[in-house]
Amino acid sequence: MNFKTLLSIVAAVILIFSLASLQFEIIANQWLRLGTSGIFLLFALKIFTSRNFYGLAVFLLLFLCDLLLVFWESLIIIAGYYVLHIFSISILVFLTLREIKVPKVSKIDILSILLFFLINTLILFLLEEYFNQSIDNNWLRLLFYTNGFLILILVLSAFFYSIRFAKMFLHSFL
Repeated sequence: MNFKTLLSIVAAVILIFSLASLQFEIIANQWLRLGTSGIFLLFALKIFTSRNFYGLAVFLLLFLCDLLLVFWESLIIIAGYYVLHIFSISILVFLTLREIKVPKVSKIDILSILLFFLINTLILFLLEEYFNQSIDNNWLRLLFYTNGFLILILVLSAFFYSIRFAKMFLHSFL
């Protein structure tokens, strides 16, 4: 299967998932999400070799997270979801950061990053209040915030990764 075909299939799955998630109840949406992540896991099994263990591990962990979302009611399931999600995000951050050379950072970059963290930390606190009924346990609260901050770190590392490779991509055409 060539890259263009694979990209078309992935785009179609994402589009179908996005449209369907607007139409279904939450239970059907969870099963749809599980099916979608299962499709991505199958693609990952086909694409990744044994050398790319970490890449395959991310897809497997995210599939397991989606499986746990279907049975979200139990505190142990919620904790398991957060632990698996934290592992998968940590692997993604590791894979991203090892590709990035230390960028030159200006004062405006530092200010932007601090503002990004401040705004998103506020959003994280507001989300915790929204989900307060399912996060009445201190361990779950710790997992919730760890998960949230790792997502913020992942977004920043993906941003720096895209800047680095966008410059390389543009230089190859110029």
